Amino acid sequence: MKPEGNTLSFKENRGVSLKIPSQAVDRIQPITMELNNVDKVAMKLRHKLYPEKFKLQKISQRLIIEHDVAEFNKEISVKLDLETFRENSDPLEPVAILWNEGEPTIKSQAECHFRREDKHFVMTMKNFPNKSGLSVGLVNVPPGEVNHEEAKLAYADVFMCKLTIHVRIIKPQVAQMYINCFMIENEPFVMNQYQSLCLIGSSEDFYLKNFQRIRVHLSGNSLRKKLPKQKVLNSFIVFTNQPKENCLSFVVEKNTRLGGCPNTILEFSLDSGSKRKIHRQEFDPWMLVGMPKDKGSAFKLSRGQTSDDFKSNKPL
Repeated sequence: MKPEGNTLSFKENRGVSLKIPSQAVDRIQPITMELNNVDKVAMKLRHKLYPEKFKLQKISQRLIIEHDVAEFNKEISVKLDLETFRENSDPLEPVAILWNEGEPTIKSQAECHFRREDKHFVMTMKNFPNKSGLSVGLVNVPPGEVNHEEAKLAYADVFMCKLTIHVRIIKPQVAQMYINCFMIENEPFVMNQYQSLCLIGSSEDFYLKNFQRIRVHLSGNSLRKKLPKQKVLNSFIVFTNQPKENCLSFVVEKNTRLGGCPNTILEFSLDSGSKRKIHRQEFDPWMLVGMPKDKGSAFKLSRGQTSDDFKSNKPL
């Protein structure tokens, strides 16, 4: 950044630039600029499959800068291009997304100084803090109603996922559980893959980071069966965004102990960070013995709680 002013851009993307006006800095200052691409292919697929789930209709690449300037003498301006996920005839409201340590803050146009120029958005600011970022977008709801995780999803910082639970009866007192954690765009593939099994339940959508671990706790009228070559009982699913499914499969036996719980209970929680509960499913797999393998029959024997239910005192 030069005292006489200059414009900084990327060779591979001239649509993104940082304009430094004359006298904005008192001396030559080094600056590092990083550009994060939008996960456009995945976002287009999500919008195509589940358009009602998303409020952020368009978003720009994310510009992150590092510098040693405490405060600029004049306003600097950033130009960004928008990526479109799907065409929308609804009126869209522009928003600025300010990033600090990977977390976004979504601001309305009234709270920031930015304008639209053809296909570009230009934002001016007096302060662009070190190691912070900026992107812009268009939303179809008031800015305050946009989930901040959705902004992170656009850059593959997190992934929108869900859980499904399938059961296969092996013997009258032996069954196999299949628990899958997958990105929502892979739901058609997973449901087709396990269509021959009984679908016991599924969770609401939730967000995970790559390689985040989910703890699975089993209790009630089913017991984990340890196989002869199995040294430990794996009670975790490690989510990755590479496979279409992340499956935890294990064999259970009916707990015939008197006075036990009448149902099988599966509880899911994050294994790090807040360790919040994601989902809870209560069902009786042994009622499926001899029943036809259709989704409706299995669902009648199952009750689930989602992450929202855990916030209230509502009984299962």
